[in-house]
Amino acid sequence: MSHAHALTYEREDLPGRGAVVYRLGGVLGETSQCWRLLDEIRAALKAGPACLVLDLGGIEMLTSPGVGILASCYNTARSGPTRFAVCALPRQARDVLEVCGLLPVLPVHADREAALAG
Repeated sequence: MSHAHALTYEREDLPGRGAVVYRLGGVLGETSQCWRLLDEIRAALKAGPACLVLDLGGIEMLTSPGVGILASCYNTARSGPTRFAVCALPRQARDVLEVCGLLPVLPVHADREAALAG
């Protein structure tokens, strides 16, 4: 990541598994790119995949607005048929989610395969 505050993400559709995986990198915080990601994830959830995984392995920093984005994704998924999971939490993101009380609520997995398996 060339810019310290840039969020990058890539979507991967796994039709054979009925899943969508987003790989995130950079800073998940309060930028227009983060809000675009939230809109895109909400649209993906509306389509009703069996599973949607956020791979946070490339996240350099998770800020308070980023926690809100994760919580919103989780709540949106809970209102529909999609199983939601996050995986590959970096230490800083894990610490922030623990302090916020969200860590025990989110389905967190060590890696992408574990998240897809549920």
